[in-house]
Amino acid sequence: MARPSSIEAILERQGRLSEVRRRLADEGGPAREQPPEGPWVSVSRQLGTGGLATARRVAERLGWHVYDREIVLGIARHTHSREAVLSHHDEHAIGKFDEYVRQLLVPGDLARNTFLRELVHVAWGLARNGNAVLVGRGVNWFLDARFGLRVRLVAPVGARVARWPAARPGADPAAVRADVLRHDAEQTAFIRQSFARDIDDPLGYDLVINVAAL
Repeated sequence: MARPSSIEAILERQGRLSEVRRRLADEGGPAREQPPEGPWVSVSRQLGTGGLATARRVAERLGWHVYDREIVLGIARHTHSREAVLSHHDEHAIGKFDEYVRQLLVPGDLARNTFLRELVHVAWGLARNGNAVLVGRGVNWFLDARFGLRVRLVAPVGARVARWPAARPGADPAAVRADVLRHDAEQTAFIRQSFARDIDDPLGYDLVINVAAL
């Protein structure tokens, strides 16, 4: 089972392989066929569906590793940025004006396109290494579906409000519901802005599970 600290080694190894193939192609050498990535599982989840817990159970059964915040950490290390700064990009859509202001005022912030390019680079490296359960970040929209399983966890809003950890005794149900709906909107906007896709399009997944029913 891979450790989070092995992300850099995975990416470095994939980078070396890509460079060797590029040089062989440039020199007319016998570049080998690109090996398939995977196996991997991607888990797209609505807030309150227990997506991370499910991903961890799947990884435990398979003897694989879960990559959630580790994906952002890999981007931060690869770009010499701070994870806290990059969290502004993580599954959030960003307007042009906000991006411009952050570039001026926030040291170490990445341009939106740079963040997305690094996201693809890190997620692809983990997928190529295989035995990975990747949580969120829209990876199902750009990884090769032939070599993994793309899962989406959903549930009615009321069920998610009741399940979400913030819905503890004493919490205002209206405030929890507003948080759930706001998170849904942010995820939808992130996928649309980043990949020009609809997060609820069932064709982006191999398996859609209503956790309120199953």
